[in-house]
Amino acid sequence: MKRYLSYLLVLHALMCCGIMSGCSDDEPSVQPGTLIDDYAGPYYEFILGGEAEGLKSGTVQLLIQAPDGTEFERTASHVRNGSRSDVHLSNGLKEGTYRLLAAIPDDSSEDDVEFGLGSRIEVNHDGIKVIDAYNKELGFAGRGTKEDPYIVSSPSHLFNLMMAVNDYDSNPYITPDTYFSQVRNLDMKSVSRRCDL
Repeated sequence: MKRYLSYLLVLHALMCCGIMSGCSDDEPSVQPGTLIDDYAGPYYEFILGGEAEGLKSGTVQLLIQAPDGTEFERTASHVRNGSRSDVHLSNGLKEGTYRLLAAIPDDSSEDDVEFGLGSRIEVNHDGIKVIDAYNKELGFAGRGTKEDPYIVSSPSHLFNLMMAVNDYDSNPYITPDTYFSQVRNLDMKSVSRRCDL
């Protein structure tokens, strides 16, 4: 009987050790500075045209939509040179088609947080390039057609639309046959503050 109890105690101890070693509250260790990112890749630099006109040079947070619809951010340096902007991402992108939703300048005020972009970029072995048309008069990526609607990706786009509808010079660009596509949920607080001015 004594021997039987000894075996039971040893078996119990082994079971407890086995169960305890399988349980852990520790999170997996990640080296500092390691980027856990499904979209990380070797492509860092690209050029924007009219879609970045008015965006001040400096560090920005780019809001990007991945091919699967996931939104993520990239820190980037943005330098405006005449009619073009040189953009350098702090963490590169892998190949695919992404949508640049908005840029948030590091020095942005609470009243004007997002600078709407909307353009798609193609990332491949040749680098990164913008693949959408841009309407400078209205401030939208796209052509405004059913097949290629103007893209609304930021509250600033809706503000631009309001201003265009109420402006005699740009109003002709918006007709009953003009199409828009809102590609993400928008927080309209910043636009409502701008409309109070």
